[in-house]
Amino acid sequence: MKRLSSLGWIVLIAIFILLGWMAWTSPDNFKSKKNSGSQSAPNLSPPRHNGYIGSSILKDYAAPNRPIEEDLTDLSHALKNFALLVKGDSPIPLGANEEIAIALLGKNGAKLAFLPKDSQALNAQGQLIDRWGTALWFHASTRERIDIRSAGPDKKLWTIDDVHRRYDGYFLKPEELNPRSLNDALSTKPDR
Repeated sequence: MKRLSSLGWIVLIAIFILLGWMAWTSPDNFKSKKNSGSQSAPNLSPPRHNGYIGSSILKDYAAPNRPIEEDLTDLSHALKNFALLVKGDSPIPLGANEEIAIALLGKNGAKLAFLPKDSQALNAQGQLIDRWGTALWFHASTRERIDIRSAGPDKKLWTIDDVHRRYDGYFLKPEELNPRSLNDALSTKPDR
């Protein structure tokens, strides 16, 4: 039997130290330390409100001291975060309000419930709503390009008090909201 050289012993000791360190820092070991009262690993998961990531993003949604534009911006951020987490070919359905809401509630490829059913952004019919309780209108040309429109205080879509947030963060001005014709729409659309 051959004896190990001093370099061989150093390598062997380093391997044992590495294996011991890996066993000590394994997730199972953290669980046992946590149960025994010792400190555990820091929580690196995204912040959640009531267990739902979307609730954290929409925590101030429809608060009386902020403008509707901030609500629509927060909702846009929530949709973008949802798409990042769920991934896949179509994390956000390119469809109606109810289809988007259902995906946020957990009927999606990842089975991720992003919002609770009692979210302030949802009504009893399962629609995403504005601060006045009116269902929002979505125009999704791609999963990255989703316009959101609120009916505004009069609760009627396609009127002058609507608030329309484009996918790029631009809010349409009142004169851009309801052009008289397609030709007008093309000529008044802001260059962005």
